[in-house]
Amino acid sequence: MRDPREDPELLALVHRYVMPGRRYLKLGGPLLRMEEGEYGRFLRALREDAGAVTAEEIGVLLEGGWRERRTAAWLVAVGGRTEFRERVGGLLLESEVCCAGLA
Repeated sequence: MRDPREDPELLALVHRYVMPGRRYLKLGGPLLRMEEGEYGRFLRALREDAGAVTAEEIGVLLEGGWRERRTAAWLVAVGGRTEFRERVGGLLLESEVCCAGLA
C-alpha cells in the first residue's frame, strides 16, 4: 500500500481528487443527506473529475489507503470505467484497509 506522505505522485492525486471539500467523507451515505444545492455542486464536480481522471491515476489511487481507494471506486463508478470492475471488486473482497468497502 502506498502512503501519500512518502509518495509525491500519490500525494498530488490526493490533493486533486480525494481532499477537495473533504470529498472522501461525503461519498456514500452523507451524499444522500446533502441539501439540494450542495448535492448538485458535489455531483457536478465528481462527474467532472470522473471524466478527467486517467486510468493510470485511478490505478495509483487504488494502491493507496482507504480514502484513496474509496474515492477511486466512486470515480470508477461515476465514470463508467468497467475496465476496473475486477480490480475494485477484488479490493473490496480483500478488505485490506478499513472503510474502503463502505463506499
